[in-house]
Amino acid sequence: MSTASPRQYRVFDPGLYHEVTQRIRNGKFLLDPNCPLLKAAIFGVLADSMKRYSVKVLALHFMTDHFHALYSIDCPYKFAKFLAYFHAGITRAYNRLQAAADPQHDYEPVSLWHEMKWMPVATDEKTLTWRLAYIMGQAVAANLVDHPVQFPGASTIDAMIDGTPIKGKTYDATARYRDSRLQGGPQTEDHYEHDRELVVTPPSCWSHLPPEQLRQRYIEVADSVARVPLAELRRAKVEVPVGPTRGHAEPAVGPGGEPDSSEIGEPGLCQAVAAPGDFPTAPSEKVHIPQRSDDARQPFEAGAPRAKKSYYTADGKRKKRPLILASSATVCQAYEAAYAEWVAQYLQAKSDCRAAMEVRPSGLRAPGLAIPRYMLLGSMPYPRTE
Repeated sequence: MSTASPRQYRVFDPGLYHEVTQRIRNGKFLLDPNCPLLKAAIFGVLADSMKRYSVKVLALHFMTDHFHALYSIDCPYKFAKFLAYFHAGITRAYNRLQAAADPQHDYEPVSLWHEMKWMPVATDEKTLTWRLAYIMGQAVAANLVDHPVQFPGASTIDAMIDGTPIKGKTYDATARYRDSRLQGGPQTEDHYEHDRELVVTPPSCWSHLPPEQLRQRYIEVADSVARVPLAELRRAKVEVPVGPTRGHAEPAVGPGGEPDSSEIGEPGLCQAVAAPGDFPTAPSEKVHIPQRSDDARQPFEAGAPRAKKSYYTADGKRKKRPLILASSATVCQAYEAAYAEWVAQYLQAKSDCRAAMEVRPSGLRAPGLAIPRYMLLGSMPYPRTE
């Protein structure tokens, strides 16, 4: 008997977005946000994975011990292969950079990932704003920066707000191994690195907006989780144009075409220039996150394993997570009702199919069977949320 129930989301709906949270094994701080090589490797592996499996990324943010990403894809099989390829690529890049950092010692490769959580996300604007704010505000919630744009780690925030192209690099280890077996040996490391560019896809509710309005929406979402608005961070040095002082006319021109210095008055208030210290630091200067290390001073590692959150409430009952992430209880309940109906139809179709496949001992042939519509992946109907 099938164990499917309305509380277990076992259908892939291509009309939804998909939020993935991946954590580092034992909660260690292995992903250094200040390492530009690791950042470029993450972007390169992601761009390569997206091109290979036709995945679109809406938001991405890497912390030191986990990362959040929001994807859009219409095939569950490609999505599973994409996640495996992307996460394995980050592990290979991390181990390669760690081994290259100290070539005098033998480095033992590590397995990065421990736990992954996948949740479907509704596509309405209110839900998307909520989830984008959650992903962008990870560094602010951790008290590392005052605004998401100040975090130096791998994130799509710069491409969202500034339109800055995201550049990454991939490393072809297969080609290097193949060349190492030749008589001349492998070439330089730069020969096996390839540039990649990561493209961020806007949500469907904002895809019709022009670039300036789209960036303004992203700024509003980032400011909603920041301690200091982006407009305050971007106040730069203000210089007042130098002109004639108060009470003096335009300077006279001498015989040689140059101003006559005898007619220029003393500097007045309108020639004052603001001091650089009067304004906050521009967000282009990323905040340096202090290096964390454990007692043995191993790079990129720190702290004891964090205790996992309890899956039980105070009265001892098991918590029930929502089927999808939605901004309102109405949308969530509509999907729960639609999914419960889908599960009932699926179990009934499975029972009918099993009954039709039974062949009696009388020798009669079983009738021709067709796969029921409700046994196909992605066949869940869209709920009505009006």
